[in-house]
Amino acid sequence: MKILLVEDQALERERTGKLLEDRGYVVDAAATADEALDFARVYDYAAAIVDLHLTSPPTRMEGLDLIGQFRRLRRHHFPVLVMTLRNDVETEVQVFEAGGNEFVTKPYLPTILLIRLHAMIQAAQRRNQSLDGTVLRHGPIELDVIRAEVRVHGSKVDLPAMEFRLLKYLLMTGGTVSTNEIVAHVWPSTRSASANNVHNLVSKLRRLLDPDQTFRPIRHVPEIRGYCLNDLPGETGPG
Repeated sequence: MKILLVEDQALERERTGKLLEDRGYVVDAAATADEALDFARVYDYAAAIVDLHLTSPPTRMEGLDLIGQFRRLRRHHFPVLVMTLRNDVETEVQVFEAGGNEFVTKPYLPTILLIRLHAMIQAAQRRNQSLDGTVLRHGPIELDVIRAEVRVHGSKVDLPAMEFRLLKYLLMTGGTVSTNEIVAHVWPSTRSASANNVHNLVSKLRRLLDPDQTFRPIRHVPEIRGYCLNDLPGETGPG
């Protein structure tokens, strides 16, 4: 499986490249956005990993601009995981709005990066992701990955970043996920979380999606200490 790695810091590029190669990925490593675009014009990738702040010459194009260029290259595009030193809601929203699919905060834990990369690739393969296929659906819930928007029964619902990440993960997996899996995929890589933190986050998301408790969108599965989306009439799966 071929990965495009875009990182302008040589030591970080070498470290991440070796991590990926040790897990069986074939890696094309680019030091600049221009070099990355040259690769992307020629080769097909399962995914790209892009540093948010690319400062190498000649164009000094940053990561968000590069993702936009990727999205304009071809209709069927590969998913992108963004790495950044910043850990704030504004940055995360910018990543999703630019067309990024995942988000890891530096310094990252190797296990977290690999888990999120693997899940992102699997989700993209299941959806055969394209610009016309980035709306995830479950019953009355719709999540537009590109626009980072959520609608319930057609009405827009504003979700904070963590609640958005949790909903996106539940929609992408389509099955039951454990508390530990939610922590690994949803929480920033530099922060820890407990089962109680996950329970509280799920409760907040339930209230935002279903304030009147008319369809109870998320079900607790005590057997595995996990959660899944409720089976709902009209549920259509990923769009």
